Amino acid sequence: KSSTPGKKCSSADEDEPQRPPIVIIFKDLEAFNPRVLQDFILICSRYVEQLPLMFVFGIATSPSTIQRVLPHSVSSLLCIELFQSLSCTQHLATVIDKLILTHHFPFKPNGKVLQVLVSIFLYHDFSVRNFIKGLKLALLEHFLSQPLSMLCGGKKQVAGSAVQLSHQGLESETCKKLLKDLHKYHKNYYPVLRYKGASYHVPGGERVGEGGVPVGHAAPETLLEMKETRRTKKMSQFEILRNETLEFIDGCVRSHLAPPETQPLYEVCYYSSSSVLRRHLNATPRTSIQTALSSPYRYLQNDKLRTEEGGVSNAAPDICIVHKLHLECGRLINLYDWLEAYATVVSAAEGKDPDSEDYGKAVSELEFLGFIKSTKQKTDHVARLTWGGC
Repeated sequence: KSSTPGKKCSSADEDEPQRPPIVIIFKDLEAFNPRVLQDFILICSRYVEQLPLMFVFGIATSPSTIQRVLPHSVSSLLCIELFQSLSCTQHLATVIDKLILTHHFPFKPNGKVLQVLVSIFLYHDFSVRNFIKGLKLALLEHFLSQPLSMLCGGKKQVAGSAVQLSHQGLESETCKKLLKDLHKYHKNYYPVLRYKGASYHVPGGERVGEGGVPVGHAAPETLLEMKETRRTKKMSQFEILRNETLEFIDGCVRSHLAPPETQPLYEVCYYSSSSVLRRHLNATPRTSIQTALSSPYRYLQNDKLRTEEGGVSNAAPDICIVHKLHLECGRLINLYDWLEAYATVVSAAEGKDPDSEDYGKAVSELEFLGFIKSTKQKTDHVARLTWGGC
């Protein structure tokens, strides 16, 4: 974090009211052209009396990068302070804590959906922003695909929606009661879930993690198992008190941590189509391109493009025709024979004449997409790169 002007910041007139600074964030300092950055700082230093500026430099390597990028004549104009932001996993934990593990927001992703979002975060990008986008997509899909989602909302909104459903043969009062029970379930569920997942301490200062296993010890038994195995022995006062505490906790867990799927009107709040979400977020461009070239009707919705499975209409875009013909060829494709076959197919279409320029453009597009490449074996041939309909 840097601000200007350099060492003069302590000599500012204390009687003047402080103005909020203009914050400029350099997200990836290492990616900036050093000369451009230096000139920018020098220019800004001349207007610092009129514009209170603050620069935030995002550094991915080490703080010494500033000395490497900025010479002393430039860095001396800055009041440099170092700070470290929270890790992305900590930010994600905060998002989950504030948006999902709370009863204040009625919409919930179910376990499999949440697992998809967290897996993408951990194994792909570590982006909290993309996690939130995925959560928004799940919300959109929920309201788009689930008719009962109209009951997912605030009390006033739910009351109005319940009245609308009553005209469709559903009991309004019954819906309200079930939704109230679901809200009460969430209100009890998340505090108990937090308590269960939290670590606690036992007398003697030994820290105990989830399930009652002491942290840092390879305990073969949980406290609940110890309770069962020691019933035959005479228990101490501490063990009796511990067992009573465990029974109380176990009762709370069993009564308040019932699976959400067991609750009536579970579908109102919970989105469960993990496969749909995975298909949207884990894009497969190769499959999409193959589908578009093989079945253009699926995307263009033009009745002239309807064909039997595996066929392509002669009215299809040129690249689709060229792609279909290339699937019928071997490892090397003769460009002239390919052109002749293309002209034969296109000539059969009404109001369409074969054009060598369109053919050349389609071949270039296939090469760009990675289906073919030029070869030195024969100058008038190209090599096919995909097989098996891929």
